Amino acid sequence: MKALLLAGSTLLLLAACPIDHAGGGLPPGDAGGSSADSGGGDASAVDRGATDSARADAAGTDSARPDSARPDTSAADAGAACLGDDSYEENDSATQAAVVTAPGSLADLIGCDDDWYAFTLPAGRTLTVTIRFSDALADLDLYLYTAAAPGTSIDSSLSTSDDESVAGPGYTVDTPMLVRVHRFSGGSAPYSMEINYAEPQAHDTCAAAEQLSVPLGGQATTASGDTSLATDTRNATLDSCQGRYAGDISPELFYTFTTSASMDGYVLAELDTAAWRGVIYVLEGGCQASAELACGEEDVAFPVLPSTAYHVVVDAYDYDAGAFDLTLRYVPPATNDTCETAQPVSVPTSGAVVELSGTTVASSHTRSAEESSEWCQAVARYAPELFYRVDTGAGGEGTLQVSLDTPGWEAAVYLFEESCAASVEALCVGEYYRDDPLWFRHGVAANSTYYLVVDGYGDTCCDAAAGAFTLSLGYYHPEHLLEGGETCDVAVALSANVGGVHGSTASGADDLAPEDVGCSGWAGGYDKFYRLNLAAGQTATVRMTHGDAGNGAHLYALRPDCPVRADSCVAATSFDEQQGGEITFQNTSGASADYLIVVDADSYYEGEEYDLYWEISGP
Repeated sequence: MKALLLAGSTLLLLAACPIDHAGGGLPPGDAGGSSADSGGGDASAVDRGATDSARADAAGTDSARPDSARPDTSAADAGAACLGDDSYEENDSATQAAVVTAPGSLADLIGCDDDWYAFTLPAGRTLTVTIRFSDALADLDLYLYTAAAPGTSIDSSLSTSDDESVAGPGYTVDTPMLVRVHRFSGGSAPYSMEINYAEPQAHDTCAAAEQLSVPLGGQATTASGDTSLATDTRNATLDSCQGRYAGDISPELFYTFTTSASMDGYVLAELDTAAWRGVIYVLEGGCQASAELACGEEDVAFPVLPSTAYHVVVDAYDYDAGAFDLTLRYVPPATNDTCETAQPVSVPTSGAVVELSGTTVASSHTRSAEESSEWCQAVARYAPELFYRVDTGAGGEGTLQVSLDTPGWEAAVYLFEESCAASVEALCVGEYYRDDPLWFRHGVAANSTYYLVVDGYGDTCCDAAAGAFTLSLGYYHPEHLLEGGETCDVAVALSANVGGVHGSTASGADDLAPEDVGCSGWAGGYDKFYRLNLAAGQTATVRMTHGDAGNGAHLYALRPDCPVRADSCVAATSFDEQQGGEITFQNTSGASADYLIVVDADSYYEGEEYDLYWEISGP
């Protein structure tokens, strides 16, 4: 964890033994051990065992500890015999802190009353302090401060196990520090202390950025680092970085690369931070750039020009820091990122579904949706998009069904007719804060041209969603409507290895719910049953889409138990996939077996149509 402190500030280390304070078991100046010790919290504190702000009551109760019902008994135990003073006493307060040499180790210490230690952290170094003891003898807690603010801990470790450890950030000037060891409960206990420094990573300034190579062929370049070993030397200025991601109060590391003369596309930067919340922002043209080219969490795609230098900065949200892997790869520009270069798609009138995979990451923003309804104006205003063209031909009159699946990002799909000059969409469907597939049906005429646009949510210039998607197109034929059975004993067979049917939950009864058979999700509406046969070792993938207006439905597969049992569930869509989803399961029984496929409507939205697709693979 890192923070920027003023010159001349000091940090303190401290260990505590029982002192009888009238207001409770904790000493004055740390208000029950809260990170807000003196009334002002320090958001940078990272509690390794439990948040020290949970000890804010004067009685010392720690509501965040695993044994939260146990009070701080240090005051009650004040009369318990200490093991004796160690050589650093009397260091019972911040003003009495024992000055120690750091880095280094201290041995033969006694945790009884509070123990405070002082040392100076050199500029640019990071810090860890560890105490080692047996929690069976006493529960010792560890706090870290700057000497300038001994009432506000910048880190604390309050677990109920052996040993505690805290970490301190790097500062741009030599900084006096304080450490405090406090006995939370139990008798006294011997302990040792280790104070360690770490050198900052060499590329923690823009001028010292680590040089990377991003190949033209799209191969990934990966760099590993740790921002907890860095200092805070640059603050983000772009609104999306500064306001949304708060990348101006955390340490950062810098990387740079220069594009080749043939690169004129996009670079995708992916950040894997495991347990902390990272931010990426990109500078174009050098360290003197006054604003970021792009900014985001985890994944950022940005356009690049030939023979141009770029800097990629790994920063953090709020006070976060830690280890990470940064991956960069070049992505050529999409060829269908304008209406004029739309990709032609041939859609069979038979009803067979055509699936197209793509990504808007490597595309540009050339068109905004104008239709104000269905989220289109709000959803598709600034994000990049891809275009597809459907020419219906002489026999193409009918109803075109479109489905868009964009896992992990918010999107819109819209359709306009005849020409790229069309000013308003004929139809648009958008999603916001939903991971469910979108779909719609639209009447099309023969010998006509229609354009489909896959777009992303983006209500500002620098907050635009993009990503991978699957676009499915097919003619909807009412005669392909295949109602499922209303109960498991009349389940309708799905006979082909690959196929799709349209159904409806408009009639029937609520005979089953996912939780009745051990599946995830919740649904209290009408059920429809299908039966799918798998040979030994075969795998089935089943996908269901269900409306576009927020109506809910679940999809699950069951063993061929009829009546069903509490353990019949084989696979199910999650609770969040009420708009549809996909399940995959394998027949591992060693023999041919039937499986029940159930479409279950949400109780609040009964009577909706759905589309069910399946594919069987394997031996």
